[in-house]
Amino acid sequence: MTPQNQHPEHPSDSHLPKPLAGELAALYKPPSEIPAEIDENILFAARQQFGDTRRSWRWGGVGIVAAAIMLIFLIQHTLQPQRSILQPDTPPPLAIREDIDLSGRVDILDAFALARHLKAGAPTRAEWDINQDGSINQADVDAVAMTAVQLNGGAS
Repeated sequence: MTPQNQHPEHPSDSHLPKPLAGELAALYKPPSEIPAEIDENILFAARQQFGDTRRSWRWGGVGIVAAAIMLIFLIQHTLQPQRSILQPDTPPPLAIREDIDLSGRVDILDAFALARHLKAGAPTRAEWDINQDGSINQADVDAVAMTAVQLNGGAS
């Protein structure tokens, strides 16, 4: 048996010539101890480099997030038509009476906008009398909704 601090010999080690076994042992011996000063210098340089890298990644990440938000904002406002808030003093830019929110098309949001406007008791426009019965009421909301859900895409 071998002592506890030594590695047991591999069975094939006994077949190696002693000069070869000695050279292999010298080749694979444990490295000599590194002086503490060199070890501290390497550790200091690594910490300094790692700290600088983390700081640059942190600010780079903030820049990427800010750029992504700006891009989303730009795309959203460029591609979506501007929806006008219902205001009684501005005339509709289009000849489509059912386009209540002035988006350029008639959809269910127009019926929803007219219904909310009526429920709030806000002033109305004469052109919102869709069914031409002389009053703006739920029947007009229903007429806008029916136009919006027609199979041919409504009045737009």
